[in-house]
Amino acid sequence: CLLVLEDCVETGCVGQRVAAILAQHGQAPEKLVLINLGKTFLPEGTVPQLEHQAGIDAAGIARAVQEART
Repeated sequence: CLLVLEDCVETGCVGQRVAAILAQHGQAPEKLVLINLGKTFLPEGTVPQLEHQAGIDAAGIARAVQEART
């Protein structure tokens, strides 16, 4: 399982590039979880509020790890 957490938009993120390189070398992970800001920009808010909304806070990361393990 490969989980990549990034504070960036989805398109062209490092997680996509790492997954592509691994696949080229026959090492694609069984599960790939990319956590990032998605396809849109977030509205105004404090950093903790924005991280929570994007799912890149501690609770969001823990939830993604639990989902990846099942």
